[in-house]
Amino acid sequence: MIRRAIDSALNQTYKNIEIILVDDASTDNTKEVIDGYGNEKIRYLKLNENHGQCYARNRGMEISRGQYIGFLDSDDEWLPLKLEKQLECFAKGDYSLGAVYGYAYEVDERTGKTFLQNEGLKRGYLHDDFLKGYCPATPSLFLVRRDVMLEVNMFDENLITFVDLDLWLRISKKYTFDLVDAPIIRKYEHSGEQYVSNFNKRAKGLDLLLEKWGEEIKSAYGADFFIKLQKERIEKTVDNVLLRPPKNYRDHFSNIIKYLIKVRSSNLRLYFKALVVFIIGPRMMNIYYIKLKRDHD
Repeated sequence: MIRRAIDSALNQTYKNIEIILVDDASTDNTKEVIDGYGNEKIRYLKLNENHGQCYARNRGMEISRGQYIGFLDSDDEWLPLKLEKQLECFAKGDYSLGAVYGYAYEVDERTGKTFLQNEGLKRGYLHDDFLKGYCPATPSLFLVRRDVMLEVNMFDENLITFVDLDLWLRISKKYTFDLVDAPIIRKYEHSGEQYVSNFNKRAKGLDLLLEKWGEEIKSAYGADFFIKLQKERIEKTVDNVLLRPPKNYRDHFSNIIKYLIKVRSSNLRLYFKALVVFIIGPRMMNIYYIKLKRDHD
């Protein structure tokens, strides 16, 4: 996957770039892959200990030299015109423009199906939208001014998940967001150990995010809205985990039920599906999902 991501960065039509690959203390052959390119545009930073995604991204930004920062997760892929189109938006915008994103192709690697994610995306001053829970699919979509990233102190290293939403909340207090009206990345979804499939991390991360922003949300929209938002976020998190259950799903099951009860979810489908996955196991659920999608198509 890392080679696909690197190739997509090197294949950009806009060529004046540096690629900073931060290795968060991995134990695979990442260094060998990088050395195989022999490309001076690629800078490799190896961390001695695993500190998590925010720490790794921040260390990469600190040594960057460009005017803009683009993010690329190892299992995502930039389309060739991504940077060119986003830089065109910056060229047309004024100083208030802090970040540009766009549409995404979502590729389900279990079924081979591709879906275009382009509905409901917004531009302008989006702080109120982010407070209400709006969040584009992945940081890989974004190109952000480096000075803006440094101004807001980059990613919050105290958070675990929902780190992108927290970042957009802080940037949107002062700056606007623009949108490329075209697909600019491929986002790959699979049944591996992605953050979206780790309920325990996602739930804890949500708790930390709402603890940080809860007072502003309540002040703007009231306590009832805050409770509703928390419920919707937990239900969506559960739904995503059940869609692609990890191998250690049974370690998450009790926490899933606990959180559904905590937010007073009345979605019986989620309780039932969580129990079914617990009984039949994640592998059988993934096989069933693939068969169901093929039969439907």
